Amino acid sequence: MGYRKSVRRSHLKPISLDYKDKQAMLRQVAYFMQANTQGLAGNSITAPDLKRLLSEYLATLSTTQDLNPDDIAEVLIHQLRTRNFILCFLGAEYYAFVHRTFLEYFCASEFVWQFEKARTIDIDGLKQVFGTHWQDESWHEVLRLITGMIDSKFAGEIIEFLIEEEDKSGEYGNLLMTAKCLLEVRNRTAIEGISTNRKITDNSKN
Repeated sequence: MGYRKSVRRSHLKPISLDYKDKQAMLRQVAYFMQANTQGLAGNSITAPDLKRLLSEYLATLSTTQDLNPDDIAEVLIHQLRTRNFILCFLGAEYYAFVHRTFLEYFCASEFVWQFEKARTIDIDGLKQVFGTHWQDESWHEVLRLITGMIDSKFAGEIIEFLIEEEDKSGEYGNLLMTAKCLLEVRNRTAIEGISTNRKITDNSKN
């Protein structure tokens, strides 16, 4: 099937990884990276951590139960570097996404997955993510992507939340972030009831 990629190593049997599994692993890698000390600004992960994350996921797949997940993880890392060109080796046992766009996309996708599929966070949990990070410029693209990925109704709740946030610097950074997120909303008619433009104007005058 066209959407399946073969992974091969000389002493291993050929196996197939669904593209959804690859995406899930990359989401987890990006999510792990944003939780590190340097956060999204860092875009790096140690080789042991990368191998561990992939191995743990691979161990849950029926197609790899007869194989060593650590071996498959090594093959997959090589493939993501040389065939898919998503990861790159930085040296000194560190890897990174070849472009920051991949990190931001997969990080946003993981939050959306946890919200919509796994249900491990609710809308209040998403609001907390926005409340914690809207002042951090390295998070702006991730927050915008999340807004564009989730249902417009929930995006509206996020936008209302941002409008009410306080920018102690007096530079109305929360309103600038609100405007950026508003541009990402897929269905503007779904949030017409919150009178976004008027609220932004009113809050900027306060």
